[in-house]
Amino acid sequence: RARLERDGVDAPAVWARIERLVLKTLFSVQDVIPANPNSFELLGFDVLIDSDLRPWLIEVNASPSLARENDLDYKVTSPSDLQSRPRLPGPHRAL
Repeated sequence: RARLERDGVDAPAVWARIERLVLKTLFSVQDVIPANPNSFELLGFDVLIDSDLRPWLIEVNASPSLARENDLDYKVTSPSDLQSRPRLPGPHRAL
């Protein structure tokens, strides 16, 4: 969010579009997801934001793993490593 705002993007508007995408996805499958009143399901939504700042659903992962199981997992999720990565073009810039 901070990066989007730093690049002049209306981050709350982008986030609102992502929220609508997630809700529409959940509404479309609500009849096939079993209701378990004593538990909950964690879902992982992979979303791509295009150059026009439109979110696109790539996939939904049921019960995504939150574990870091190998060196690559640690590398891509390490806060210190995030600072050393090359800066990618922002969503409003042409590649």
